[in-house]
Amino acid sequence: MRPEASVLPQTSAHPDLGVQRVNAIVPPILQQTMALTSARWHELTAINTRVNDQVRPVRDEVLYQRSEWWAYPTNNAGDCEDYALMKRKLLLAKGWPASALLLATANQWNGEGHAVLVVVTDRGDFVLDNQTGTIVGWQDAPYKWISRQSQEDPNKWVNLDPSRMRTPGPVEQVANIDGVEGRT
Repeated sequence: MRPEASVLPQTSAHPDLGVQRVNAIVPPILQQTMALTSARWHELTAINTRVNDQVRPVRDEVLYQRSEWWAYPTNNAGDCEDYALMKRKLLLAKGWPASALLLATANQWNGEGHAVLVVVTDRGDFVLDNQTGTIVGWQDAPYKWISRQSQEDPNKWVNLDPSRMRTPGPVEQVANIDGVEGRT
C-alpha cells in the first residue's frame, strides 16, 4: 500500500531517517490540542491495541531490502514507524486533528533508533508505541527523545535532544562575538 504524503516527513526535513518516498508538500496546519474525553481515550487504546495485535514486527531490511523505509504496514508487517503511521491514519479517520498526531523519534536503552506516535491532548502528550500495549505520558516512555514533527507544520521536525540544542548564554557572555561589540 502506498502511503499518503501527508503522513510522512519530507526527506529534506528529516534526512537522518532516510525517508525516500515523499515528495508532496503538506500545507502548514492549525495547531490544535485534542480534548481527551473518555470516548477519545477509548479510541486511542482501541487503535493502539488493534494495530499492535494485527501487525507483525519485521525490519525494513527484510520487507523492502532497505535500511529505512517509511510506509504503512505491508501484508500486516512493518517496523516501528509503520505502526506509528497506521495508528495516525486510523486516528485521522476518527476525526483527530493532524496537529495532535505527531511522529517522534527516539533512542532505546540499547541505542537503537525507534519511532512512535505522540498524541497531544489537553491532559498531556501520550505515546502510542508498538513495543507496549500501555499508553504512557511522553515523559514516562523509556526513551531518549531525538525529534518530533512540528505541530505547526508536519513537514518540519523539532529537536528534542538536549545534547544537540544550542542555548545562548546570558547577554553579557554573547555580547562580544567575533570581536563585534554588542549592546548589554
